[in-house]
Amino acid sequence: MKTLPFLLPIAVVLLPLRAQEARPGAAVRVSIQRFSSEGAPPNLDALRSILPNLLQAGLFQFEWLSAVVSSDGAQQASPGGNSRENQFVIHGQYIQLGQKIRVDVLVNRSRDGSNFTADFAMFAPADMTAEMQKLAVRCAQALMPARQAGATGPGVMVSRSFTNAKRQSKISYLSAMIPRAIVRAAEGANLGQVSLAASANGSGQPRFQVTGSFHTVADRILVDVKVADLSGDNLTFAVESTDKFGFSLPATVAGRVLEVVRGMGEQTASEDTVYHPEQDDAAAWLRAGDAARNRGKPNLAITLYRRARGDSILPALHLIGIYREQSATDAALSEAQLLARTANSPRGHFSAGVVQLLQGMNAGALDEFNTALTPNVEPELKPYIYLGIGHAQLAMNAASEAPARARCRRHRCVGLSRPGSRPHQGGTTGQGDRRSGDGSRPRTGQYPGPRRPGRTVP
Repeated sequence: MKTLPFLLPIAVVLLPLRAQEARPGAAVRVSIQRFSSEGAPPNLDALRSILPNLLQAGLFQFEWLSAVVSSDGAQQASPGGNSRENQFVIHGQYIQLGQKIRVDVLVNRSRDGSNFTADFAMFAPADMTAEMQKLAVRCAQALMPARQAGATGPGVMVSRSFTNAKRQSKISYLSAMIPRAIVRAAEGANLGQVSLAASANGSGQPRFQVTGSFHTVADRILVDVKVADLSGDNLTFAVESTDKFGFSLPATVAGRVLEVVRGMGEQTASEDTVYHPEQDDAAAWLRAGDAARNRGKPNLAITLYRRARGDSILPALHLIGIYREQSATDAALSEAQLLARTANSPRGHFSAGVVQLLQGMNAGALDEFNTALTPNVEPELKPYIYLGIGHAQLAMNAASEAPARARCRRHRCVGLSRPGSRPHQGGTTGQGDRRSGDGSRPRTGQYPGPRRPGRTVP
C-alpha cells in the first residue's frame, strides 16, 4: 500500500495543531493519546501521530470541547480549572485490512479510567482525512451532554448491565459499556425517554425494554440482544464483533438495537397487511422485508428480515445487502461472520469469503468461495457461492486494470492527446501544437517543422 504520498501533505497541514492551546472554558476536555498499531507494516508508522492529530482537527469545530494531543503519554486531560467529571482520554489503534485501514478508538473517563464509548472507521488511504473527520464528529456527539428535555416517543428502558454469560474477566467491561452506548445512541432519536434500569424486566412506563448477554466464541465476542415490546411482542438477535478487541462492539450493538426499536414501531403502526404475514415462516417474512426495502423503509426491512428465523442463509444475505447499501460495513461483517455454523464447512468457507470480499481481500475471498464448492454443499448455498466467485473475479479484474487506467489519465493530463488537439493551458503540449508549456514559441531546434500557412502564434 503506497500510503506515504497521502500522509506527507496531511502531516504538513497538521503541524500547527500540535501546538494548539486548550480552550480554557470548555465544558468537556479530551486528551488524545498516541495511537498504537496492530500488525501494520512499517510504512504506516507515521499514522501513530497523524491519526490523533486528524481526530483533534475534527473535534476543533466544537467550541464546547477542548481536545489536546498528548505528546508525553500523559493519561489525564489538562485541568484548566475544570471538574474531572467531564474529562476524557481517547486511545486508538489501527490495522491494515487489504487495501484499507481500520481505526478503532476507545474513550475512557479520566477520573477512574472506566470505558465511556468506542467507535471505528475503515477507509482507503485517499479517504483518510474525510473519514477521520466523520469519526471525530461521532465522538463529539457521544461526548455532548444529553439533551432529552421535552422528548416525546414510546420510550426505551435498557438493562443497566448485560450479562457476562461465561464470567470472562477480560471482557467484563462490556457489561456496563454496551447499555451506556445504547442510551447515548438513542438520545435525540425521537424515541422518548431513554434510561438505564437495574432490571429491564419490570412494568415501567417505557414501551421497549432491552436486555442482553455476551461471551467469546473463538477470538470473537458474541452479543445476544432481546428487544421486548410491552404488547408482548419481542425480537432476539445476535451481533458479533469484527475484531478480537471489541472496541467498536458497543456502538455496533447500539446501532442494531435502534434499528429494531424503530422497525418494531413502524410495523405496529402500519396497517398494511404485507408487513403482517399470516404464515410465520422465513419465506413470508423475507417477502415482507423485501416490500419494506423497496418502499424505502430500511429499519422496518431489517426488523422483518430478523424475524425470518430458521437455518436458511437468505435472511443473513438480505441483511448484508441492505447494510452494504447503507455503507454499514461493521454490521455487514457481523452478519457475514454469523453465517458460519461450523468451521471448515461449506457454509464456513462461504462466510469467510463474504467477510474477505467486504474487506477488499478479493484473492482470499475467491479462494474461500472455491473451497466452499464441495460435493456436500447445500443446494440453497451453491448459487450464492457462484455469485461470490463472480464478484471476487470482477473486483480483482478492476483492481488489476486500475494502474493502467491511472497511467492513461496521467498521460492525457500531460498532453498526450490526439494529433491536432489544443494543449492544456500552461501544461506540456500535444503533437498538434509544439509550443512550450508557458505558451511561448519553442527555442530554435525544438520546432519539428515549418508552420502551417496562415498560422499565427498569439
